[in-house]
Amino acid sequence: MPALCFGVMAFGRPTCFAPRGPWKGHRLALDLRLPLYRDLNGYQLETDYKFTIGWQKAW
Repeated sequence: MPALCFGVMAFGRPTCFAPRGPWKGHRLALDLRLPLYRDLNGYQLETDYKFTIGWQKAW
């Protein structure tokens, strides 16, 4: 039987976890972060966005 995947929005982040099957206890999350305000002076690096993919395993 294939694992079920439930999408949960936690703090605006799409999350997928499998409650049963071969992927039981695994969780996959996607996170996109955009800056709201920037005030750069001098040699600071500019950040346009950050994209993170996370995978967790609970037992």
